[in-house]
Amino acid sequence: MKHTFYNVGHGDAIFIKLDNNVKHLIVRDMGCYSSISSNMGMQAALNDLKQYIAREFAIDVIVSHAHTDHYKGFKKLYDDGERKIFRNTYIPYLTDTNCNSLLWSVFVISVGMYLYLPTYSHYSYYYARAKNWLLLAPIMADLSVQVIGVSNASGGLNWCGANLDFLWPPEHGFCSRSLKQLNIFVRELFANGDFNNDEFQRFCNELYSQIARCFKDDGVDNHTLNILHTLEEKRKQVRNSSNAAFFVKSLEKYNIIENYELCVDDHSIVFNIAEEALYLSDLHEDAMDAMFNQCGCRIASKYPLLKSAHHGTRICDDLKKMKFSKIIHCCGKGNRRYGRPLNDYNQMNSTVVYMDAIKATKQTF
Repeated sequence: MKHTFYNVGHGDAIFIKLDNNVKHLIVRDMGCYSSISSNMGMQAALNDLKQYIAREFAIDVIVSHAHTDHYKGFKKLYDDGERKIFRNTYIPYLTDTNCNSLLWSVFVISVGMYLYLPTYSHYSYYYARAKNWLLLAPIMADLSVQVIGVSNASGGLNWCGANLDFLWPPEHGFCSRSLKQLNIFVRELFANGDFNNDEFQRFCNELYSQIARCFKDDGVDNHTLNILHTLEEKRKQVRNSSNAAFFVKSLEKYNIIENYELCVDDHSIVFNIAEEALYLSDLHEDAMDAMFNQCGCRIASKYPLLKSAHHGTRICDDLKKMKFSKIIHCCGKGNRRYGRPLNDYNQMNSTVVYMDAIKATKQTF
């Protein structure tokens, strides 16, 4: 099995291919922080992907989570007019619309960020990311034949004779400190009479239903436009609402922006494949600890390859006990400032590869 890592700086773009002549490919994330037009690694990944498409490879995609350094390349393909070029796309499991569910809290906050954050403010960056989170599933639905939500309950899949085992996220959400704060905020949001609880919740349910259709319908290309149109129409209604001030004040009170970012990381997809490689995503330490507690029996004690957690900035005690031949950090130079986690990886008696240090646009292991 060949694992090709593209040098995109701070971000992940990885292709997994069998050694034999079977024309199947897994694309595990394709994103970067920098502009795609100036990112040579991302340009190489997009060009290679187009060659695989031309050669009629069956391509499966794993989008670990909805941060741009993991999916920006897919958005580029969508904007370029590509449709139905992938077979299956796996994204983190979406729960139902029960307000008590943890991921529903993240969804409601995403909607609120999109509707109520002032466009021209220091929140505008998160305003854009909230919108992109909402549109990720529809975009992948238009690029793929089928979008599948996965959790650790999905277990192992047979991918061309190789076992692909999804270890995370958990089926019913991970109750981290960040998610507890988000749940408190959502409860207060819906309890606040001035926020128009019933109207806002009905709108969230409607929008969520549109996104949920992406997991059921085949060949429908207008999901993204419908969702964006619905958001824009609602945004016009609430632009001058007193609810905007309430929402922005709550962002500060509950540190919502930081907790929002953390909980998206903590529900990202982790998998191992054929006991050859363990792909950690952007989990933080408490989420990694929970993953080992829940799925430790499905994780081998050693692997030839480890894709490190959060670009090399996260590690946990269970991981330190394992053996790896190679550890790959998909990092930009800015990641080096974190210091200690990278040093912990360096002390694991493995060959450590920093993707930002290689001179080529990609490297295959």
